[in-house]
Amino acid sequence: MERAPLPIAIWVLALVTVLLPASHHASPPAAPVPPAAPIYMVSLVSPGELYRAGKFEQAAQLADAPDNELYAQLARAWAIGMDPATRPSDALIALREAAKLDIALGGAFADALLAKERQIAPLAVHELIANGDREGAEAAQHVVDTLGQ
Repeated sequence: MERAPLPIAIWVLALVTVLLPASHHASPPAAPVPPAAPIYMVSLVSPGELYRAGKFEQAAQLADAPDNELYAQLARAWAIGMDPATRPSDALIALREAAKLDIALGGAFADALLAKERQIAPLAVHELIANGDREGAEAAQHVVDTLGQ
């Protein structure tokens, strides 16, 4: 039997190596990897600590029911009430809701919420008057009067 010239043999070997699936290569099969053991995370902070740090959404994720829903509602109301792009009337409603939720959770942000309500309430009155919402304007004015503006 006659041998193929060396360049053709190398070319055929290269072609076979590329075309054969990886399981046909000379390397031994990889040892199976055992499934990872479950990892249990232990929280080093409490939902109350996260709440006092202003991390309401994280507190909601860590808290048990029904507190988790209170933290989540506070996170939403806070975000709406503190967003400068929110209309003053909507911000006032959200801030009033956030204040109620904050009191239920300990009142850590009562001063900040009150200060923002004092800032927003007069703007809400003007917005509602401009929009022709007399009842809404009266309610917002009541908030202004209550807050001492």
